[in-house]
Amino acid sequence: MKFVALVELLISKYQKKKLTQLDLLDEKRLQAIEHAEVYRKRVARHYVKSVIERKFQ
Repeated sequence: MKFVALVELLISKYQKKKLTQLDLLDEKRLQAIEHAEVYRKRVARHYVKSVIERKFQ
């Protein structure tokens, strides 16, 4: 009986650890998305500054 309880405890700890890792992974993914958005805006702003406006008759 003790062995079964020990195995269940280990499985429970393993599951909690995996859920924590998944939460951290989601957090890291959101940070990457935010960073990509900031980078995209920065590149777009730089591009707009470098474009020369021309008017044709």
